[in-house]
Amino acid sequence: MTENSDNDMAPPIVLFNTSMLKSSGKPKSIVWGNYIKQEKQISKGHWSVTCNYCNQFWYKGSPAALEEHLSNSCKNVPPDVHDLFLNRLTAKALEVGMSKSKKRKLGNQVQLSDFIESTKLTPEHIKDINRALVKAFVVCGIPFHIIENPFFIELLKTLCLAYEPSSNNIFSGRYLAQETAFANQMIIKKLNGSKNLTITCDGWSNSSNDSIWNFVIYTPDRCQYLWCLRNLSNEKHTQKLLAEEIANVLENIGPEKFSAVVMNLGANIKAACRIIAKQYPNILNLRCISHMVNLISRDICKTPFANRMLTRYNTVVSYFKRNYLADLTLKILAEENLVEGGGLKRWVDTRWHTMYDCVFSIIRHKVPLEIIHNRDNINVSVQSVLRTRAFFDDLYAIAFVLRPIKITISILESRNCSLSNCFVGLVRLEAAIKRLPENDYRSFRQ
Repeated sequence: MTENSDNDMAPPIVLFNTSMLKSSGKPKSIVWGNYIKQEKQISKGHWSVTCNYCNQFWYKGSPAALEEHLSNSCKNVPPDVHDLFLNRLTAKALEVGMSKSKKRKLGNQVQLSDFIESTKLTPEHIKDINRALVKAFVVCGIPFHIIENPFFIELLKTLCLAYEPSSNNIFSGRYLAQETAFANQMIIKKLNGSKNLTITCDGWSNSSNDSIWNFVIYTPDRCQYLWCLRNLSNEKHTQKLLAEEIANVLENIGPEKFSAVVMNLGANIKAACRIIAKQYPNILNLRCISHMVNLISRDICKTPFANRMLTRYNTVVSYFKRNYLADLTLKILAEENLVEGGGLKRWVDTRWHTMYDCVFSIIRHKVPLEIIHNRDNINVSVQSVLRTRAFFDDLYAIAFVLRPIKITISILESRNCSLSNCFVGLVRLEAAIKRLPENDYRSFRQ
């Protein structure tokens, strides 16, 4: 993606000459030649190919896959080539909508067929359904192979008898590429008309243990756009590498449009942000407030008192998670005693504010747990924890302190927060700590 003016966003005009025609007369895709290099012929009309810009190889390249690569995936593609193929894919995604709008202008008279389900769908209607399915699959995280599941096909037939779903490969390939190009072009248009943008990035490991880094752009009207995902598994995450990746995004959009870079407290990230701030004096180097508040929650949980109570809490929860009979008994007692909010919960590593949900879950189950711990078939270590003096009172004290942090982080991660919300949350945290009984929780208060 690159920065473009409004006039640059218009789809370029490509003139075909006789050299671009196959023997059958069908125009040859413009992807061949200057952009993609043909290698060895695999079969009639199929070649192994290599991208001229990033050297990615395909054993059997198809024009649709190659155009998707140049518009959405290739990192080294020149801006003009990227815009050319981005506009081509976007035009393919929009051509049906344009034809439908022209039909509407011909007349608005209601037809009898509007009230009767047709046994044959128009190409425009089929493409509308395909686009809707692609969006639903991506946003809801549904695997594309579900489109070939006979029960899902039965559902589609129930909703629209005449619809014939395409294959998994077509949905995850051609249709997804067109919708991606359409979304990318809408993002480019939005960012071209914006100023005072903010960039942030974060990394995590996926299910294949790949190191994935996302780069997100925030606009002044609190909209956020995922600009790109980068697989940095084969790279050392040094300050120089991260600074280069951030700088590439800034240069593609236009560094003059940005006013801040916001990151967490990783040592390499902080160093990379200092490099960016020095390279671009107009960009402020800021820290993520939500992350800072999350670290306060971590510090509270690491105090000797909280750590001791959370260790006991983990003993109880682990027992019920491993023993299905004990867990079933707890669920039955919780239902009889009208306990709401689900069962016992575990915390999420690095998301320290989830400690409140975990601690409060065992407080909600106080009555069922007090009934269970008197039974002979309960684990001895669990009985010892549940019979500890003031066990539930001490957990309540921890939850009472963690609750303001939980609320503050939820507000800070919303689209309508301001800096004042952070200060109010810290004041509430201070008030909660001061309200703890000084004689019982002297060390915890400190």
